[in-house]
Amino acid sequence: MKPSAPIEARGPFKPIPTKVVDLHVCEHLPRLAQLADRYTIVRSFSHTNSAHATGLYTFLTGWPHRVPNQNSPAKPDDYPHFGSLASKLSPPRPGLPPSTILGGQILPQFNGIGQRGGLLGDAHDPVVIDRNPSGLLTLQDDIPLVRMDKRRSLLNELQDLRPQLDRISETDGFTAAQGQALRLLESNKFVSSFDLDAESSETRERYGRSKVGENLLLARRLVEAGVPVIQVSDIPVNGEQHWDLHYSNIFTALENKLLPNLDRGVSALLTDLDERGLLDETLVVVGGEFGRTPWIDHATNPPQGGRQHWPFCYSMLFAGGGIRRGEVFGASDEIAAYPVAQKVAPWDFAATLLHLSVIHI
Repeated sequence: MKPSAPIEARGPFKPIPTKVVDLHVCEHLPRLAQLADRYTIVRSFSHTNSAHATGLYTFLTGWPHRVPNQNSPAKPDDYPHFGSLASKLSPPRPGLPPSTILGGQILPQFNGIGQRGGLLGDAHDPVVIDRNPSGLLTLQDDIPLVRMDKRRSLLNELQDLRPQLDRISETDGFTAAQGQALRLLESNKFVSSFDLDAESSETRERYGRSKVGENLLLARRLVEAGVPVIQVSDIPVNGEQHWDLHYSNIFTALENKLLPNLDRGVSALLTDLDERGLLDETLVVVGGEFGRTPWIDHATNPPQGGRQHWPFCYSMLFAGGGIRRGEVFGASDEIAAYPVAQKVAPWDFAATLLHLSVIHI
């Protein structure tokens, strides 16, 4: 919030105080305002990549893209998603995936750029869950356990043919994925995490019945189960960016849906993890690939009335996992156009994440 900036920069929303002295947040984040003593806001992220695909790649891998400022598809020699590093370097607990993406891959039209195993291979892709999480992994009525046993036997027979199949490299990722799927379906710990109805109605309401709220609740249950890396994608079903508010509906969308759902879900997650003694060992990051222009767009013909892409200065929220609580790191200029103190970049985030994690390179 920039209450001293011109109206073109600050927009119509007002700042409200938080539990931390001199830290203010948007009026449509009242729950997070009351939890400001449990997280730190970094206000000085900056890079130069203004395209969604390659900006997302940089955010979720920690590496600048070879062709910046382009909406490029994922390629086999890309650097891996953070969860893929976990898959390669830190074997998961039995019956659990090393990483999962809840809510679907962001930008699936670009082959899930930044969210694949990349140069580590498809076998290290995160497990993608892109449907309503409640009851998702229960077996369908027409697939009894005996059919699962037959499928497993078939898979074992195919594995016996690996010397021949290995000559066809395209089969590698497929057989690994099929084997992983069967193991996960047999894991009571993993499958039971998807039973959100096991939670009290009070808990369900605290997270909210929105897609992002339910996925954040599922994320907490997967943390308890022992899944090391979890990405929650707050995107619509079709994979487009509903935070991509270039147009005049920006403030209506933020006020009526996006900010309330985020406020409810993230505050419930932080509270739950803290009360269960899990926050200190769980790094929670709320952010995106870049920020938005400091000014509202009145210059285009016709004016769009929203905000455009702006990677030169933006904020992210960090909590738990060794992060100090109740602080603000970095600062921007009056209109939040550029950092003026403690400038950091996505690769600094990557270094912090890997430093705080159990992944050692």
